[in-house]
Amino acid sequence: MNRKITSLFRALHQVFFPLFCPGCGSELAENERPLCFQCQLQLPWTHFHLLPENPMWEQVNKRARIQHATALFFFEPQSIVQSSIHALKYKGQETLGAYFGQLLGHCLKATVFCQCTAIVPVPLHPKRKKQRGYNQVMRFTKSLSEALGVLVKTTIKKPQTHLLPSPRQLQKPLGIHGYSF
Repeated sequence: MNRKITSLFRALHQVFFPLFCPGCGSELAENERPLCFQCQLQLPWTHFHLLPENPMWEQVNKRARIQHATALFFFEPQSIVQSSIHALKYKGQETLGAYFGQLLGHCLKATVFCQCTAIVPVPLHPKRKKQRGYNQVMRFTKSLSEALGVLVKTTIKKPQTHLLPSPRQLQKPLGIHGYSF
């Protein structure tokens, strides 16, 4: 009986408040969340997690010596990825962050990235957090940490934006794993 009532409320909710795919704008079916199946099939996967010295690693390694870096998707203007990131950041669609975190976590499970011990999300400026109402990276980070079974570290002792790395620090590997989607 409870399942029938729940199903009825879901159907009514879908009629009055339909959900739309952030990638293409089409109405989502009940089993399509948060992207429609067509957009899921068109996601431009990088597969960088399978390549030790991939283009993402090369770009980051120019600025700071790191061991590994990856990106989940290629980014292109007016793409499914850009539309999804826009919906995540500016339209409050937090489920996209969780979805992308789960996808990346699934990809990284059998790679060197599963050896990391913590994930540190990039802090959102308080002004931006007030504008958006939440830190869009937190759902992504939480889903990624659950998929990999590692901690999320959110405590920062003191601001580090004013610090410049010394030449010695740039030559020394930091032991950091970079994540991006």
